[in-house]
Amino acid sequence: MPLKKSLTTLRYALEAALFFVAMGVFRLIGLQRASAAGGAIARTLGPLLPVTRRARRNLDLCFPDMPETEKRGIIREMYDNLGRTFGEYAHLDRFDIYLDAPGHIAVERFDIVDDVAQQGKGGIFFSGHFANWEVLPLSVSGRGLTGGEVYRAANNPYINGWILKRRSAWIFPEQIPKGAGGARSMLSVLKRKQHICMLVDQKLNDGIAVPFFGHEAMTSSAAAQLALHFDCPLVPVGIVREAGPHFRITVYPPLALPRSGDKAADVQALTRQMNQWLEERIRETPSQWLWLHNRWPPAAYQ
Repeated sequence: MPLKKSLTTLRYALEAALFFVAMGVFRLIGLQRASAAGGAIARTLGPLLPVTRRARRNLDLCFPDMPETEKRGIIREMYDNLGRTFGEYAHLDRFDIYLDAPGHIAVERFDIVDDVAQQGKGGIFFSGHFANWEVLPLSVSGRGLTGGEVYRAANNPYINGWILKRRSAWIFPEQIPKGAGGARSMLSVLKRKQHICMLVDQKLNDGIAVPFFGHEAMTSSAAAQLALHFDCPLVPVGIVREAGPHFRITVYPPLALPRSGDKAADVQALTRQMNQWLEERIRETPSQWLWLHNRWPPAAYQ
């Protein structure tokens, strides 16, 4: 085995060992304490990491007139949320969906989810990296809808396998990786009139340029293409962390599907609607979004 590959394998093994120990501790201390501990660690150490410069640049780009103290507060709260999400991975099976009784996830407009199910055409539920983004597929599968969720594989294969095993057991059995293989799986799910959950706020180099906070950003058009092709609902879902491991999900009415006769123009218009919806949610609660994404091209910052 080449030295470089051996060192990479060793690094992955060490990372995974630390990760599994952390997950074991988080599991042992319970959901509430795991969320709090993860948040405390991340909001203390996160702002010191070099990648924080990217979050700051993104905030400067999107909110040029925002006071510096507010930007620092958003970054700190963003890390608190990220750390809480990390701690909560040990307890994905503990999250419960409710309508009338207190629980971890309060869902507003669940009637829209029911309407999508009753149409029998399948559907796509989308959001961004808000709060704990795993509650999006949890809220859909928890209502009894079948299908799968799209995920980006973790770089570490051992950690990725651990996460996939728990998502498959506690959320959707079908886990759909991004990429060509994932595209085939999404087609298969929608052909079966089932449902897909996906996050659509990350940069995709082979996507299409669509405005986001007033700047062109390469954006995945997969959700728009699939919704138009299958004529199925494309449903935005907002996620807000309210306190600790407690969330409020708001299901929005499906986006209007444009039908101009020009397929490329319709995909562009629908993807623009999606970015506009994401931008509105980010402006409402900027500290709940993950500002660490490399979302805009270098020219946007000049």
